[in-house]
Amino acid sequence: MLGWSGYVLRVNLDDGSFRREPIKKDLLRSAIGGVGLATDFMFGEARGRIDPLSRGNAIHIFTGPFTGTPIVSSGRFCLVTTSPLTNYYLQSHCGGQFGPELKYSGHDG
Repeated sequence: MLGWSGYVLRVNLDDGSFRREPIKKDLLRSAIGGVGLATDFMFGEARGRIDPLSRGNAIHIFTGPFTGTPIVSSGRFCLVTTSPLTNYYLQSHCGGQFGPELKYSGHDG
């Protein structure tokens, strides 16, 4: 699908392992950019309330379909996790080289 690599890289910080997983094509069609993907992954994996300071709180970092292209402001990526302040949804947007490099590696998140 144009703009998406269709893969997510999962990194386990406890043991240093990682694995590459495909993202369902219908999710890529229905998600609105990287924020939609990250939010879907966050709420899809959450099993009830998660303590934001626990090891079970995952950090989801995703790029959008235009990340890494010549389009203005396309060097962005988003981060979604459970906030220690609100104990609910936290969303942040960042710029720099990380987003394009993640996309160039063949991963959307």
